[in-house]
Amino acid sequence: MITGIHVKNFKCLADFSLDGLDKFTCIIGLNGSGKTTLLQLFEIIALLADGKETPWLNETFLTKNSASSEFEVKICFDDQTEWRGQYDVKQQYFSVETVVRGDHSFLLASRNIIVDQEGNQSSYKGSRLSNLITTDPTLSLVRNSLRSLKNIGLLSPTAIGKEGTREVEEISKGGIGLPGFLSHLSDAEKKELKNRLCTFYFENPEFRIKNLVGGWKDLFFKDKNGEFHVSATNDGLVRALAILSQRYTKHNFVFFDEIENGFNQELIEKLVNELLDFKGKQVMVTTHSAVVLNYLSDEIAKHAVILLYKDKQGHTQAKRFFEIPAIFELLEVMGPGQVMSRTNLEELVRSLT
Repeated sequence: MITGIHVKNFKCLADFSLDGLDKFTCIIGLNGSGKTTLLQLFEIIALLADGKETPWLNETFLTKNSASSEFEVKICFDDQTEWRGQYDVKQQYFSVETVVRGDHSFLLASRNIIVDQEGNQSSYKGSRLSNLITTDPTLSLVRNSLRSLKNIGLLSPTAIGKEGTREVEEISKGGIGLPGFLSHLSDAEKKELKNRLCTFYFENPEFRIKNLVGGWKDLFFKDKNGEFHVSATNDGLVRALAILSQRYTKHNFVFFDEIENGFNQELIEKLVNELLDFKGKQVMVTTHSAVVLNYLSDEIAKHAVILLYKDKQGHTQAKRFFEIPAIFELLEVMGPGQVMSRTNLEELVRSLT
């Protein structure tokens, strides 16, 4: 499990730390506070750890007015294990990359020098972990954990329903490819997913994957009024199916942007309960809605709700929302959602900066 991240020189994350992450994290903050940038960073790290090409990752991703061509990242997995890297956006690789486990350090790369047990040198893009042959359990754990970061982003029912897809093992950002992903699931997983979807809607909707010419798949929903193509179905139902489907993704850390979109209050309660126990996966969401916080217990909210805000230099900082003294006092007499709805975030940010 990822427990913390420290970033330097990545867009507005000039010197950013977020520690003590648990199974569920809820990010709040004003528009432009850095929420999407944080999710984007996780997405980029997963691509680099998997050896994917990222030619679009250039100088525009560095903090404004930075004299360096690199950004730095440190991710903590537990009290003893860390992965550290310095990524050169010009050369398109981590020029320095290290894994630390307790008192032991694995130097994977240092300024174009690739370090392995045999002393061989080879070229690579992104992370050295992407093509490292190893049986070491610590290195395997770190690599698998970085690759398991999945940014679903802001779900787009319009994009999901635009056209069918071939069978795929994962959906793309925004939910694109959902029909192909659903067709990839086992019969048992599809049955369980249908049952979970029915707990959200009293009409007991069912979904069906239709096989098209050339191996393409399309998605239909059925209720007591008939069968409808996904493009003709309400947004909330499509979003619910896309979110619930990620219980069956191979990724262990899943991110959803603006999780409340498309759901009424009653469904948000069910959604939050699902995400708090998401088949053992780590979940991070962003929200602008106090309603989401309504369904968190005080104890969970104290630890899980993180406020992102920008300081006077325009750099993103993070604080646990309910550890801010004025906010903590309100929690003594109100629920988490009430506290957020009663708080003027603009005034709160001004007091923090």
